Amino acid sequence: MTLLQLSRQYRRTACLLGRRARDLEGCLGRAADEQTARSLQRRILLLRQEQRELNQTWRQLQGRPS
Repeated sequence: MTLLQLSRQYRRTACLLGRRARDLEGCLGRAADEQTARSLQRRILLLRQEQRELNQTWRQLQGRPS
């Protein structure tokens, strides 16, 4: 895989993770009950963590400090 392909894949994946987290954040206010809200919050946190890890890996691949 070329650097350009990696770059495109990184941007696409980061964008999708961020969009999904924002979509779930929008659902929080409409959660039917507390358990659903907690489940949404947990999923949002996991998406944000995955996004941070992806960003850190990308910076390391580019030789930049995290």
